[in-house]
Amino acid sequence: MRGTPQNAGEGEKTTPAQLSRALRAALPFALGGAVLLLLPETLDSPARWALAITAGTLTAWILEPVPLAATSIPVIFALAASGAASPDQAVSGFGSAPTLLLAAGFMMAAALQKTPLARRLTYTFLLRVPPGSGGVLAGLLVALMVLAVFVPSTVVRAVALLPVVVAIAEAFARHGSPNGAKRLLLGLAFGATLGGIAILPAAVVNVLAVDLVVEAGGERITYFDWLLLTWPVALLAFLALWLGLVLLFPTPEERALDREAIAQRLAELGPVTGRELRLAGILVLTAVLWCLESVTGWHPAVPAFLAVALMTVSPLRVVSWSEVLEISWSSIFMFGASLSLAFTLRDTGAAAWVGEQLLGAGAAELARFGAVAGVLVVGGIMLVYQLAFAGSTPAAATLLPILLAGAGALELSGAAVGVTVALAGLATFVLPSQAMANLITYETGLYGSRDLLRVGLLLTAVFLAILGAVAALWWRPLGFV
Repeated sequence: MRGTPQNAGEGEKTTPAQLSRALRAALPFALGGAVLLLLPETLDSPARWALAITAGTLTAWILEPVPLAATSIPVIFALAASGAASPDQAVSGFGSAPTLLLAAGFMMAAALQKTPLARRLTYTFLLRVPPGSGGVLAGLLVALMVLAVFVPSTVVRAVALLPVVVAIAEAFARHGSPNGAKRLLLGLAFGATLGGIAILPAAVVNVLAVDLVVEAGGERITYFDWLLLTWPVALLAFLALWLGLVLLFPTPEERALDREAIAQRLAELGPVTGRELRLAGILVLTAVLWCLESVTGWHPAVPAFLAVALMTVSPLRVVSWSEVLEISWSSIFMFGASLSLAFTLRDTGAAAWVGEQLLGAGAAELARFGAVAGVLVVGGIMLVYQLAFAGSTPAAATLLPILLAGAGALELSGAAVGVTVALAGLATFVLPSQAMANLITYETGLYGSRDLLRVGLLLTAVFLAILGAVAALWWRPLGFV
């Protein structure tokens, strides 16, 4: 009989896993409280609370004691209850234009995934490139660049082409070319993200940066302004990506791509359907309206929602309304919370205070080296900072208000800071968790974390060098820096 209580007690002992979960749940509160207590009293109470809540939220995003999207609810409550933001301000991120663009982009992508249009485009490109893995990689990158013009979601571009790329990569691996398979999967992961460089609506982080710059008092960058500024970065980044993957994953002997198999798969899709033509027409119309932003004055979210309406409820209907609602609401909730934090940091003066502490002393010395050095510093900070996040957009949302506050000390305009942060946010090369495109390709098992780290560190350094070179040789003559 004595053994019963003892066994029951043993069953109630805390396991290491339970202890780990408890610590991960407690640390965000502990760190937030510590920040609140350690900040100087000279800083206004709303600003101190904003920084404390931000510190706790960032810790929760890193440690993930609960699903990332679940943190959005306590963030709203904490901002409003602490007085850091009014109730309306606490939820302002969820109704912001970048959040609406993200939702519309997911809906457009859901429609794209219901048709074979993206696969048809990819097979067509692959039939026109050299059959080795280097040629196939080039065709894949071109297809991703074309998709970026019409699809405002990096992860959806990756998901749309994943079945095609996995099938080809597995064929290379089966025939003694595992490096050829790695080239393609890593090319898909990185190319889907880098496709957002030159097209303003192709990555939400771009639109977020532009909107935050405008709200900070800077000038709005239009579609063609963005294209003019960033096309050299896109061109050099894609060339560096192709060259880096080819050199780091050599394939001295590999079986050429079976063009007959690709042609067979294309034939299996059948003739182009009216549904695909309608979808293609809607996507082209959307891209044209994005291009006309300087004429219409429409935020990129407006044409995106027009596209959703045309796809679902017009005579051009491609999918049902219920089908476009099958999207990642978790990403939208997390994005909205990160924007509410960003707005609160800016409005309370917390961002300006942190910017002064972070950049104040060293910025004067740095300014002697010119604006190009400022671009390198801003880009470098973002490249390191985003390593802690599952996605560059929350990282940009919380970091950009701080860097915008210190832009003057770096001899940079707010627009230059915003563009640099957005571009650096697309250089997600190092960790699987940095971008959903990385994660979904990593989960195929065709490459490992060491492969990602090996190529990622090199590409990150090269990307920062590209930013510096473009700032010196292109942005400076344009008067942008």
